[in-house]
Amino acid sequence: MRKLLYIVLFLSVGKHLQATNYNCHTEVGQLQSLIGEQHRTITNLTVSGTIDVRDFAFINDSLFHLTGIDLADCTIDAFESRDIYLGNQTRFDANCIPANTFFGFQELTTVRLPRNTEKIGKGAFAGCTKLKNIDWGNNLQEIAGFAFCDCFSLNTSLPQTLKKIGEYAFKQCTSFTGIDLSLSVLCSIGNQAFLNCTALSSITLPASLQSIGKECFAGCSSLTGITLPQKLESMGEGCFSHCISLTEVDIKECPLESLPPYTFDHCTKLLSIQAPNTITEIGEGAFYYCTSLTDCILPESVRTIGDYAFAGCSRIAGLSFLPEGTEKIGRWPFYGMKYLFSAKIPSTVKTIGDHAFDNCTRLNVMLSYPTEPPILGENVFRNVPQKDCRLGIPDESL
Repeated sequence: MRKLLYIVLFLSVGKHLQATNYNCHTEVGQLQSLIGEQHRTITNLTVSGTIDVRDFAFINDSLFHLTGIDLADCTIDAFESRDIYLGNQTRFDANCIPANTFFGFQELTTVRLPRNTEKIGKGAFAGCTKLKNIDWGNNLQEIAGFAFCDCFSLNTSLPQTLKKIGEYAFKQCTSFTGIDLSLSVLCSIGNQAFLNCTALSSITLPASLQSIGKECFAGCSSLTGITLPQKLESMGEGCFSHCISLTEVDIKECPLESLPPYTFDHCTKLLSIQAPNTITEIGEGAFYYCTSLTDCILPESVRTIGDYAFAGCSRIAGLSFLPEGTEKIGRWPFYGMKYLFSAKIPSTVKTIGDHAFDNCTRLNVMLSYPTEPPILGENVFRNVPQKDCRLGIPDESL
């Protein structure tokens, strides 16, 4: 008899804990009182009405097993309090998903944001590893830092209303396959925003884009091509480093003054590049170990070749691309160019740094056009077979 009673109780509890859908209409701060103890079984939540951070805090505390949430018919009110919510915050803006609201919701797969949402706060959906689909609403303008970091299943289009994407916003979203922002009003993308999005094969950036942060697309190992827009004013270092499938790059229309350090570091399939006419400096390691690079076009505005700029570019056969006007060649810039046969040093060059041609073992012709010999660093021609390498200089410099 007792055994039978235990079985009946178990079945009763099991029925009570079955997953449920829950729909409600609420006013600000009332969501918890409406749902009450039912939060234990709710997996899909649909809310209409007006909500604020107190309601989001309840969701964060009690509904972390959600698989879907629909807030499309909600309005988010501003709220300010002496109490602390969702970490260390006391003031919350209207039409903003607060920071950390859905942080680490492991079962969440679908989200519909309020239609008037303007901003998604820092880390709002970070670590939602099963999140696949998002309805962004009609007015989303900013996605803050870490907002979707480590959302490994996310593969969705981004809204054309976006103006700003924060740092690490989509870091390691490894299911993203393509991004088309061609019609958006996006102005800036933060540091490492799409770092290690390994399935991302295509990116179309808008004409409005002005800045791209450090290592923004680094490690996007499936990316095959990129065109940078004409209004781009700044780009952080390592922006496309380790994009090992990148073959086509169009940056010639950008008004950049320098190619940042390690921009194309280890882009091992990059074949050719034409730098913008505004460039004055090729930054440190800009083409570090681009082992397939054979063709490079630099404008006459270039004055400096940075340290390690072309180190490891083993397919380059000649340095005829160094333009007149170049004044400084840094340290180790041409290290390990195994196929380098000839080098032309422009007449304007004043200094050549340490180990500049180190390990260029096939270098056979060096044409040096400066009438005053450039100042050389240490071991400039280390491991170059100097007895077989011919040096050409102006007659007046003999």
